[in-house]
Amino acid sequence: MPADNAFAEDDYPDPRTDEQRAAERRQVDRQVASLKRMARDSYYQRLAFAKLDGRRRSHAERVQLQAVRRARRPDVLVAEGSVVTWDAHGCRRRDVRVDPEAPASALATVKGMRASGLGAAVNHVIPLAGYIKGAGGPEPSAGARPFGAATAPAPDAALVAVLDTGISAETRTDGYLAMDVDAGDLDALDEFPPDGLLDAGAGHGSFVAGIVQQVAPGARVLVHKVMDSDGITTDTALADGLRRAAAAGARIVNMSLGTETVDDKAPPALRVAVGELREQGVLVVCAAGNSADREPVWPAALTKEFDNVVAVAALDPAGDPASWSSRGDWVTCSTIGEGVVSTYVEGTEDGLLIDDPDPDTYGPDSWACWTGTSFAAPQITGALVRLMSEDPALDTPAKALNALRQRGSTLDEGYGWSVRILPGT
Repeated sequence: MPADNAFAEDDYPDPRTDEQRAAERRQVDRQVASLKRMARDSYYQRLAFAKLDGRRRSHAERVQLQAVRRARRPDVLVAEGSVVTWDAHGCRRRDVRVDPEAPASALATVKGMRASGLGAAVNHVIPLAGYIKGAGGPEPSAGARPFGAATAPAPDAALVAVLDTGISAETRTDGYLAMDVDAGDLDALDEFPPDGLLDAGAGHGSFVAGIVQQVAPGARVLVHKVMDSDGITTDTALADGLRRAAAAGARIVNMSLGTETVDDKAPPALRVAVGELREQGVLVVCAAGNSADREPVWPAALTKEFDNVVAVAALDPAGDPASWSSRGDWVTCSTIGEGVVSTYVEGTEDGLLIDDPDPDTYGPDSWACWTGTSFAAPQITGALVRLMSEDPALDTPAKALNALRQRGSTLDEGYGWSVRILPGT
């Protein structure tokens, strides 16, 4: 049964013509094919990793990547030479560095620590799902939506923190992404290497923040940069970002990122931080991942332990389950994640890195069409803020989540309950 609309059908009008939508749909089909291939083709996965890893080696001060191979399953990325330890109470204690010249030493060190009774794990890399963009990345869209097309929430709307690649320094003229941002939270766009081309994760944070603003134009949004412009962060760095968001007063945190793990257990530092936010009443909305299977993706799969986590899977434009989306009994809900249109950044794509024979150039006030659970999650985040602003009785994110669920419908097992918010392509 396809998902029901969460709001009135004309709240988020699609300005594109039938011809424009058809042209963009052809590009979305390519994005979908790339996500499926990335999930199932180990050679394709490792080729993408080799490109990403090779360009980062000249930046020794940044997180270096190690791919841990697993039998009949996709590789998992970890921070080369980094180990996380914790005490008997499960609290993160320190980040132990091991020999960076011997990448396998991180795994060996973890085994040794555990054998001696100390809690230890590798420091997992948390990438943008699907080894970042997948082939082709986003595509230019004619779907620019006027700012404030839906009913604007009250000025005291709940504060939302978007933990991502940061936000573009561009001053747009269409009203989107106009927010106070610290210099350290700007998306560098082009640093691996600085060659005039957009990096692997460039523009992701701007795209996600734009989705929140489309759904809830009056939302108060903080964009915190927790990932570099290649779309890479770690368990420990993301945990620090969560604490920073909570300290700033965020009531909802959006994380359009995730990883599988070596042992199918939650990254330890991230698990502790999410638990701390639960005690503060902060709701964490997470992308479920693009793995096309039921393997747990973290932090989304922390739903099994914490009731302040919302895991969001994806639907296709018809409102049916997207075959490329991660799914499972740990998924809370789903909404359209295929061919989502939002705000993008100025620059020219790196065609070699993202396997695109015809890289696009984006100008000012650009909009793009993109596919992934990364773009389903912020729709749920925006919907919660909108509901809280429209109904004073919904004075907590948890109450708003329950109200949103009442507007949805039940889907196939593994996709949770579902709602339609923004149109797909």
